Amino acid sequence: MTVAPLRVGLVGFGWMNRTVWLPRLRAHPRCRVVAILDPYHPGVPEPQAQANLGEFLRNRMDLAFIATPNRTHTALARACLDAGVTVLLEKPPCLCAGELRDLRAHAERAGARVLVSRPASHRRDVRALRRMAGLLLDPPFQVEAEWLRGSGLPRPGSWFTDRRAAGGGALIDLGWHVAEVALGLLDFPRPVEVTAELAEPPGVVAGGAGWRGDSAAPGRVTVEADGRLSARFADRSRLALRAAWRSRTPVDVTRIAVTGGGRVELVTTFGFSPHRVPRPRLTLAAGGRGHDLSAAAPLAEEYDRQLDDAVALAAGDADWRPGLEESAAVLDLLSGAYSAAGRPLAA
Repeated sequence: MTVAPLRVGLVGFGWMNRTVWLPRLRAHPRCRVVAILDPYHPGVPEPQAQANLGEFLRNRMDLAFIATPNRTHTALARACLDAGVTVLLEKPPCLCAGELRDLRAHAERAGARVLVSRPASHRRDVRALRRMAGLLLDPPFQVEAEWLRGSGLPRPGSWFTDRRAAGGGALIDLGWHVAEVALGLLDFPRPVEVTAELAEPPGVVAGGAGWRGDSAAPGRVTVEADGRLSARFADRSRLALRAAWRSRTPVDVTRIAVTGGGRVELVTTFGFSPHRVPRPRLTLAAGGRGHDLSAAAPLAEEYDRQLDDAVALAAGDADWRPGLEESAAVLDLLSGAYSAAGRPLAA
């Protein structure tokens, strides 16, 4: 029996939807892109270009990918859900837990679903870390997680570096991914205590991330370029996390270490930067042994896996609620960190 492809729309035509999702959606056998909404981007392809949200929603879509300034996510998702359209939200899905609960209620009423993009959970090296930690370590765990880039704030002067539109900087951007992995190792608990430190760059900064095609022109930055948090949980587990757009690292690197009667560490690079760790490496500290992962995946393969997962959820082939609860735990952690640092996301 032939299954009709899902009708998919893109809300926003910035780097994420244009570069990551659109090519994958066009290549996916179960997807058909029927509408793209971004009145501010001159490059939206015809005939999918839509003039406004009302016109966009008249396309009777099954699934909408929302990748717009963070502060607009909730209103746009609510409109799509009220029209019966399942949404996949780029992180952060919202800027406070109340907004996420509101979206779940809208989805339940409309018979739609709320999905949050979670590529880090689909990485082969992350899955190998989870298996090794689960087999060899004993809770409570101490988790250290960081994602550091060498240089290049993303698009200085754009919404991405404007607190009014983005809510936060490196900690909500890069930090979302490592927080998701770290909390997954702990079974997504809510913290009982969070402290945080946010380091802001000067007001005007030059030099974007060149591999993204960002301009090197200077622009105003009102969010942190480097953020740290510490969290304590009821079972005595602890988490120390750092995310930085600029640091002293010679290559962009992601490190996640788990300690609990032993220590397992993953050194890899999340994301798309070409300045990468050559090959993911898992190390078991008990014997000082480490090995390169033979299952190292092609660059950004996790987004292919994320798309397959989103298609299955949007088609009703799996339950979407557990994933939303896990994303809510990530949001609780990070929003708590920003509040602790005196820079609340939803201010």
